[in-house]
Amino acid sequence: MKRLSRIEIYNFKNIKRAELDFKNSILGLYGQNGSGKTALIDVLDLIKTILCGQKVSSDFSNMIHVDADYSRIVVQFTMDENERHSEIEYSFKFNRSCIYDEILSYAYTDGETRVVKSKLIDTSNSPTFSPVSKYKSLIGPSEENELDVMVIKKMVRKEFRSFIY
Repeated sequence: MKRLSRIEIYNFKNIKRAELDFKNSILGLYGQNGSGKTALIDVLDLIKTILCGQKVSSDFSNMIHVDADYSRIVVQFTMDENERHSEIEYSFKFNRSCIYDEILSYAYTDGETRVVKSKLIDTSNSPTFSPVSKYKSLIGPSEENELDVMVIKKMVRKEFRSFIY
């Protein structure tokens, strides 16, 4: 079974900081006016758009909190298959023009073996992404491939798309 298990929202619409845990089933969403119900729906729409590799609408850049320069979203999914329980976390920031500082992390428990969360892709600290071992295994020794990845990263930022997805 695959499911959304947690969301953290920072500087989005009227929300400065919120954490939502979906470990239990959700039947409905209710709250007072201005409590963030619509903001949560908008964040879910933004996440769906990014995970589908689509261009993010410029409308989302207008949803950054008025006192902030960027929004940050952290979303966690869980997967349970046979004996393996996996946790996948994707976080990103966006400002009025692009998505950046994307991080994709993964942890799992397989029977009695626990693998702690590690970063699969981190776009926040290098011209392309880290960790270097993952980068080299994907790119290989070709300088042309390395240049292509740098160009792609610049292109997706200009198009308001995710580099990872």
